[in-house]
Amino acid sequence: MERYVLCLREKNKEGKEEIYPIYEDTLKNIDMYTTYKLCFNSKGLFNCFPDKVKYFINNHLIKGNVFDKKYEFFIRKKSKDIRRGRTDLEVLYFSDSDIVYANEKDIYSALCEMKVNDKDYNNDDPITVLKKDFFSNIYKILFSKESKLSDRIDKNNENNFNNHSRIRSVATNPSNLKIIAEYVCYDYELKREFLILLKSYKKKMDDFFNKKTRLVNKDILEKRIGKRPFSIYNANEIINRMLNEEEEYYYSKYPDEHKIEVSNKLVKKENVKKKNPLEDNPDYLKYLAHLKEKENFEESSDTYEDDNYDDFLGPDKPNDPRYWSIN
Repeated sequence: MERYVLCLREKNKEGKEEIYPIYEDTLKNIDMYTTYKLCFNSKGLFNCFPDKVKYFINNHLIKGNVFDKKYEFFIRKKSKDIRRGRTDLEVLYFSDSDIVYANEKDIYSALCEMKVNDKDYNNDDPITVLKKDFFSNIYKILFSKESKLSDRIDKNNENNFNNHSRIRSVATNPSNLKIIAEYVCYDYELKREFLILLKSYKKKMDDFFNKKTRLVNKDILEKRIGKRPFSIYNANEIINRMLNEEEEYYYSKYPDEHKIEVSNKLVKKENVKKKNPLEDNPDYLKYLAHLKEKENFEESSDTYEDDNYDDFLGPDKPNDPRYWSIN
């Protein structure tokens, strides 16, 4: 199974563009990470990273105000030098989690909503024009690249005595739509590319009817996400490990920044007050309270000015009547 890398493209403090490879995994696992329920956008994704990763990005790869920052994330197929890659895939966020978890049945249902009635195929109303445009783009993604799929569609058309063009036969024939739904599910990258296109056109159509676009029912989607075979913890372990490698690369390229980083850490370490190991001991705390109470008492004793107060040091003369009660 091919490996992909979630990357960040940013400029460092010197204004030089840098690419930071953050998370390597299968494309589907990366999508399950970026469509996590807290990742509504690039800033939400950034906030899901381990603290060490956020610190590294904000201190070395961000130019400008980090609070207003929109991070430029993308996905790239793994290669010997990820920084020299050219083909970038867009990152999916939570609102597109239905793309990740849609199955063959969901895809077929969505395709049927885009189907064109054969008798209306030559109409020029906005909905029909939109649907035909969608199927024209399907041709570019599927039939120009996937010869096996083209053969299956052509064979199906022959069996059903369908003499329409391939595009029209797909746009109007549910059996061809079923073949497509089944075919794209064999390859996640193809399915992903196809569903991004399908959802974008379905949204345009749903907008005509003020309808929210979903490829998967909301309740079903939540259940699938809950049962996903994926661990955020394991993903963050990979991300932390890749950070160590990236720090070596970055600091070898910018040694001055490494010196500053080391210097800042030493200053912080010196400024951190060392904790007394007795501070968590309850007996020690009681002892401190006792010392404080004694100190307060002694201070109040030194300033006591009541004329009737007698600091007894013994009688001034034998049989002093002031101290008869003592005897």
